[in-house]
Amino acid sequence: MERDVFRFGFALIVLGVSAGLAHAEPPTPVSEYFADHPLVGKIWSVEERRFVTPGDLVSEAAESRYVLLGEIHDNPDHHALQAWVVRSIAEKGRRPAVVFEMISQDMQNDIDAYLALADSNSEGFGAALRWEERGWPSWETYKPVLDAAITFGLPVRAGDANVRSRKAVGKDGLIALGEAEEQRLGLSEEETDAERELVSNILFESHCGLVPRESLKPMADVQAFRDAALADAMLGSPGNGAALIAGGGHARDDLAVPKFLRRRGVSGDEILTVAFREVEPGEGKAADYLPQSVNETKTFDYLWFTPVYDRTDHCADFKKRFGETPN
Repeated sequence: MERDVFRFGFALIVLGVSAGLAHAEPPTPVSEYFADHPLVGKIWSVEERRFVTPGDLVSEAAESRYVLLGEIHDNPDHHALQAWVVRSIAEKGRRPAVVFEMISQDMQNDIDAYLALADSNSEGFGAALRWEERGWPSWETYKPVLDAAITFGLPVRAGDANVRSRKAVGKDGLIALGEAEEQRLGLSEEETDAERELVSNILFESHCGLVPRESLKPMADVQAFRDAALADAMLGSPGNGAALIAGGGHARDDLAVPKFLRRRGVSGDEILTVAFREVEPGEGKAADYLPQSVNETKTFDYLWFTPVYDRTDHCADFKKRFGETPN
């Protein structure tokens, strides 16, 4: 969800993140647009309504069993910061599994087989997992995250639901999973009207208003299934908890993966959500970057601000290509 759904397959950016220990300070941004914005590099605590230091965030992350790091997919700064957080947690003694949204669970054997090779390394991982072939941005931008996992011996786990099951849910609804699986994943609980309306609005806007609203219900079912599957992957991972590498929409506390973690018995105190946010010109108040929530509940624990990587107006491009069809 949100605009990260549009961002795939962009230019190669090689990030200078070493294979050694993380630096005391987070990496310097490489994205250029609005790099002088006053919020760039700052971290906003939603609960405390104040800016905090990277050390403050890491201290809390190291105490949280489940850490969700919500990115914009094509922004290399977001992956560098995700890697820095993972490294910093590991340096404090925790050994969480690193769960990737970008890899479906039926590819776990591919992960294990590659990492078991004597000459395996982060450089070849992308090709082995057909990363870019499957539509994700350059593997080079994600490589620092795997570098961190390999350096500290952290388990690497596939997170997303497999494509076949997603297609079945999109066609027939959640019932396609079977009653027992629906219940196990926490999908049998009825959503509130407020949740359904907000998800519908998010999907409508994220698809540039080009998808008829009557077509959004299957999309909402698939989105819920994916969030539940990501939660399941975090819960089932070996290691000391899990860190999720995923788009910002999946990290939302009110609607997404954290909701399904709580439905599976995880305490809210064990969950930490971080959204990496690109700044916008003229928007200088951190709290204004929070999305609308369900009944004014929490959406994220922290917002971490970065420059903008890509200024393409994807909706304008889509509307030009396919024609605007107001709904």
